[in-house]
Formats: sequence, structure tokens, C-alpha cells
Amino acid sequence: MANAVYLSRTKFNDLSQKLNNLKTIEFPKSRESMRVAIETGGGMHDNASYEHAAMQERVLLTQISELEQLLSKVKIIDDSDIDTTAVHIGTRVSVKNLDSNKERHYVITGAYEAGSDSNTVSYLAPLAKGLIGKKVGEIAEIQIPKGRLRLKILAIEKANEW
Repeated sequence: MANAVYLSRTKFNDLSQKLNNLKTIEFPKSRESMRVAIETGGGMHDNASYEHAAMQERVLLTQISELEQLLSKVKIIDDSDIDTTAVHIGTRVSVKNLDSNKERHYVITGAYEAGSDSNTVSYLAPLAKGLIGKKVGEIAEIQIPKGRLRLKILAIEKANEW
């Protein structure tokens, strides 16, 4: 899938619910605000309340459009799709830093699911790019902003929900 957006089913459901909320609750509220502003403010011209409501509606329409475009590109990563013979999106990989001798665990996620949690890494990040495709026992040499990492792959498992 060209330009696919990889998501867990949970994240897909969250974004779908957000889109539904924008369309069925927030947008109608915005329309009502515009109607009230017109009735109480004497029309659409020189009406600050109307201008504010119209601006809010434009923001909502942009959010709706962006979410629709995003969701149209989604490739849901289900547990049944995850191959643990190598590091992929949706796997939890255990590695050993060959320079510091420390062990770490990373979950390779979709770009919209990587967070400030240092154990979740977007598949687009240099660290994940260097790990993807590697198998247990292999060594990944990865150039990251802080320098070069040499990581030995110790274990690969399904991450379940990321």
C-alpha cells in the first residue's frame, strides 16, 4: 500500500471515533452557533460572534478532512499479520547494546503511536529503520543523532497492542 499509515486496531478505532464525534456532535454544534450568531447579531456582516463561529467551523472541517484522508490510508497491523522471525512493525524486540552491555526493549510502532515512552519507536525513526528486518542473533549498526549504536538482537515477539 503506497503511503500506508500503519496503526494498531486500537488506534484506528480511537481515530475513527474521533472523526465520528467531529461529524456528528461538534460540527452540528458549530452550525447551531453560527445560526444563533446570525439571529442575535443581525446577520453575517460585522458580526464578531458569527465570524468566530465561522472560524471554528473551518477548523472543524479541516480536522474532519485530515482525519478522513489519514484513515483512508490505514493499514491495520493485527497480531495475525506479525511475523516474529524478524523485527517488524508490531514487534517487541529485546536488544543488547554491545558498547554499554545494557539490555533494552523496544516496540516498533506506527508513526501515530510512537510517544514519549522511550520504549515505543516509530518505524520511521532511525533506530527502528536499523532494526527492521534483523533476526535474533544479528547485529544492527545504526547511525542515530547521538552517534552510532551496535545492537545485538536477543529476542523478537509480538507486541500485542502497542
